[in-house]
Amino acid sequence: MNKKSNLWKSCIFLIIAFLIFTIFPVNIKAAERQSESSALKKVRVGYLIYPGYQEGEGDAPKSGYGYEYLQQIAYYAGWEYEYVNGSFNELLKMLENGDIDIMGNLSYTDERAQNINFATEEQGREYYYLFVREDRTDITATDLSTLQDAKVGINKGSVQVDLFQDWCEKNNVHCQVELYENSEQRYADMNSGKLDAIISTTVAEKEISKYRWNSILKIGYSPYYFAVSKKNPELYDELNSAIAQILQSDWYYNEKVYLKYNGKTSAASAGLTASDQEWLATKKNIRIGYTDNALPYSGYSKSKKEMIGLLSTFTEHMKDRYDVTFEPVKFDSYFDMSQALQQGSIDAIFPVYGSYWTAEENNLLVTDDLTSSYLMMVYDGTYDKDKSSIIAVLEDSPLQQFCAQEHFPDSKTVACKTMQDCLKAITSGEATCTLINSDTYYAYRNELEELTHLNITNTGYEVPVSFATRRDDIQMYTLLKKGLASIKETDIHEALLTEDYANPEMNIPQFLQKHMILVIVVLAVVLALVLTLFIYYIISHRKAMRLSQDNDELNEKAYIDLATGLPNKNKCEEILSSHFTITRPTACFMLDLNDLKKVNDTLGHEMGDIMILNFAKLLRKVVPLHYFVGRFGGDEFIVLAENISGKEEAENLIAQIKEMILKFNGIRGEFQINYACGYALSEDYPGVSLLDLLNEADIKMYEDKVKTKKEHGKS
Repeated sequence: MNKKSNLWKSCIFLIIAFLIFTIFPVNIKAAERQSESSALKKVRVGYLIYPGYQEGEGDAPKSGYGYEYLQQIAYYAGWEYEYVNGSFNELLKMLENGDIDIMGNLSYTDERAQNINFATEEQGREYYYLFVREDRTDITATDLSTLQDAKVGINKGSVQVDLFQDWCEKNNVHCQVELYENSEQRYADMNSGKLDAIISTTVAEKEISKYRWNSILKIGYSPYYFAVSKKNPELYDELNSAIAQILQSDWYYNEKVYLKYNGKTSAASAGLTASDQEWLATKKNIRIGYTDNALPYSGYSKSKKEMIGLLSTFTEHMKDRYDVTFEPVKFDSYFDMSQALQQGSIDAIFPVYGSYWTAEENNLLVTDDLTSSYLMMVYDGTYDKDKSSIIAVLEDSPLQQFCAQEHFPDSKTVACKTMQDCLKAITSGEATCTLINSDTYYAYRNELEELTHLNITNTGYEVPVSFATRRDDIQMYTLLKKGLASIKETDIHEALLTEDYANPEMNIPQFLQKHMILVIVVLAVVLALVLTLFIYYIISHRKAMRLSQDNDELNEKAYIDLATGLPNKNKCEEILSSHFTITRPTACFMLDLNDLKKVNDTLGHEMGDIMILNFAKLLRKVVPLHYFVGRFGGDEFIVLAENISGKEEAENLIAQIKEMILKFNGIRGEFQINYACGYALSEDYPGVSLLDLLNEADIKMYEDKVKTKKEHGKS
């Protein structure tokens, strides 16, 4: 009996021990997760849905500059958010009652300060404008009496009410103020004519820009803040501490995060005044000069018989936004175009180098830039500062000449007729380098690829591309500035990114001259094939079968990724396996897109494919032409840089990629590209192969991915 009892006790003990040892690790992990979770303080945030500011209701993906600012605060304060949606007045009441803990975009008033604590530092500044519909030309800023008894819509509870009433008293204007619970109804009444005008803010720019409304008056401004409930006073110090740390790391953070989601578009500065409209009425047409050899900025399609390029996108915008039609006038020479402008036969010219100094020297008014690009240098051998001593420039490219004068004032220049002549001047030793901007170098990529000994690098200088008018034509200048302020940067970016201007149209003589050897080879091959088929017609079927089989094999070994146009995995692996021990200074970069699966699952595979394509285009645009860029897998890309100068050049390339991605994300706030990157230098791993070096880069890329996820609080 005792033996049986002991046996049962032993069995029970073993069972308990097994359960403890199997369950205990799980419990440890669970405790760790619970501990991590409990380390973050739960904070209820009033999340007001507003385009550009805070978007994404419920479980939908969230974005906007207010949302991003909240995330930065959470990182530094150790907070975890619970989002509460509602109208502005509803959320403000909840904040005062302590039903939520924090809310942003709040203007300070003494009344509000009795119930809530405002942060010590501003979140931003809100400017208030009076908007009227485009067809309400009877209301003007030059005659305030036109506003008498006007019905003006303002959101209830906003500081705009008091500010506008103070403005009316100061200017002796009586208006009927109509108060609204939400902007949707206010905008609808504005469009239907129930309201004569509305007061709106810079925060609403993204939403306002889709309407044909003009801002005619700025009635005031106020700073706005994050604020916390006085029911939870411990949050106040945490909020101020977090904002202080954000600003100490980047004093311009407020401005940068606002521009990231709103770009340069300004609904508040884009409207035409009565004087603008009177001036336009006297103009039968507006003649704009352009050069037909400046793609992707401007050019002429012989097949379409029309202007093409970025200028076409701008003129279409001006017609849609202001009902202004431009008459394009094509010039073969910049200098002929500039002379025509000074003589008054045209009203404006494009493209010009957007430098105030060069404009003053040439007696012109230069506008804000429509776009900008990076200034690239093409040279022979290895790069050093002395490469700019003699610069080959196009004799009819003031963009290139002005860049050379401004950025390399101690250098000499050699005038050439064509870009091909510039490249020949480098080869012959007549020049040490030439300059080209990153948007246009694709037009010459064939020539650059043929001259394999030439290298290209980013100088770090930007090339602003603008319009110019005569100095006495301030009306034309003002019209162009308003057009530039109102055009969406996404339209500009898409025009440059999606259009292929790499193969400009040629006539037959030009094609034969440029590709004479190719033509001779093709003709010889065709003749040989005809003779062969004629002589051996009996075995033509067998040859056709063999040719078909060969083509099938070639297709199986296709080297181009159809989704991106980059070399595919087959090509990448072939290059990697063809190198044994690395003999030249080399860097391998591994880049991997983050959250691609999330994009595919939430937004669809089509959006995921667009993300991959855009990332590929951005990489190829930034990475120097002589470096290899390939798609290594579904969301993996590699860059192989031979003859790289060292760590400084590698870090500079990573910085350029980061800057381009940030610029792209800044105008595509709702569709962000995130990635991880790692690289390895052959100088740090002597005697290794390319494949070994890539493996080291892959390890560092994975470390970067883990670091990024940890910084963003991801598991």
